[in-house]
Amino acid sequence: MHEIMAIASSVWRRYLRLGVVYFLVISALIIIAAMNLYGTLMMGEERALMVDMSMFMTTLAGFLAALSVAFDMPREIREGVASTLLVKPLGRSQYLAGKLVGTAAVAIMVAAVVSVGFFIIHKLCFGNLPVEVVQSHALILASMIPVTAVALLFASFLGETMAALLTLVVVWLGFSTGIAGKVPLLYGGILPDFNFFNVRAEAAYGLVVGWPYVLTALAWGVVYAIAVQALAAVIFEFRDVK
Repeated sequence: MHEIMAIASSVWRRYLRLGVVYFLVISALIIIAAMNLYGTLMMGEERALMVDMSMFMTTLAGFLAALSVAFDMPREIREGVASTLLVKPLGRSQYLAGKLVGTAAVAIMVAAVVSVGFFIIHKLCFGNLPVEVVQSHALILASMIPVTAVALLFASFLGETMAALLTLVVVWLGFSTGIAGKVPLLYGGILPDFNFFNVRAEAAYGLVVGWPYVLTALAWGVVYAIAVQALAAVIFEFRDVK
């Protein structure tokens, strides 16, 4: 466990030193706040637009942070950094687990900062903060766990470009299960149903999903991530790491 947390802590510290992380958060909050200027064009629906945009920007910011593992791991393997780390007592499974925990923590943190910034903006603009808005953003934070696991899976056996592209495709399909579900054998638990975490319409128009739903989605995300992590560990055992 100590080895896993050491890798996770290294990932955490490295990404928090990147200026692009803070630029991403600030840009997301500026775009969200700008939605309040569309009151006339949206015929009084600027709050719904702001909530919808906040969920999109929070998801995007968290996804980009989670996607970093698809570049980080192949680079470490190519440059020989991973071979230095993969010595006893640190094994390949612990290395992958550390990457998963560290990257997921960064993705959740980035999404959480955008969410909290949006909560403040919403409170200043509209004077309240409905519970369904908080729940919708909590679901986005929970979704970062399986999203990171998917990126880790592809990073365990592919180069940066292909790992990132396939992660993008799988996440897009995960949010498009209405499309994927029509393709035989494509969707049925193999592809993640990220719509489980998507309650944008409910949040925008005041429909409460309830905390039991949020906790159930979180539990599903953790279980799915563990399963994907186990598959990645099996694949990674056969990869030649020089």
